[in-house]
Parts: sequence; C-alpha cells; structure tokens
Amino acid sequence: MSDYGRNEGNPRMPVRLTLFVMMALEFFIWGAWLPLIFGYLPSLGFSTGQQSWVLNAFTIGSFTAMFFSAQFADRHFAAEKFLAVSQLIGGVSILALAWTQSF
Repeated sequence: MSDYGRNEGNPRMPVRLTLFVMMALEFFIWGAWLPLIFGYLPSLGFSTGQQSWVLNAFTIGSFTAMFFSAQFADRHFAAEKFLAVSQLIGGVSILALAWTQSF
C-alpha cells in the first residue's frame, strides 16, 4: 500500500478514512437533534415563524462560517486550531440553548 493519504501520527488509519469518519459523525449529530427540535420548539410556545427563524439560523450560520473560515481564518490561523475553537464555541452555544425559554 502506498503512503499517499497516510496519517503520520497514527499509521494504522489513513487520513481519508479519519476525515470520512469525522464527517459522518457530524451528520449523525445533526440527524440526532433535528427531529427532536420539531417537538421541542412548539412546547416552548414558539410560533411557526419563530420556529422557522430558529431552524434557519443554523443554516445561515453554516453558510456564513464557510465563507469566513475559507477566506479569513485560513490566512490567519492554523486550520486545526480554528476548527477546535469553532467547535467549542458551537458546543457551548448549543448547551446554553437548553436553558432558553423564550424567543
């Protein structure tokens, strides 16, 4: 087997497989919470319009982050550090939403 796509730190797992597993887990996380939020938002008393704003905020944030990370962060930060900080900020934000009771 060639060394193309091999991970230097972990020679047993190719880089492409590692990235594939990471992206698959990310989609599983989205798929896990998305069906649950459809029942949770109406229980908080949110109107249909408010629910659409909440659900579309994730999409708008994803597009905005894509352009920000590609244009600005790649020039000024190490990609792995930017990704780690972004994931931590996003995780803390989502955890903070557990205590949100109003729009």
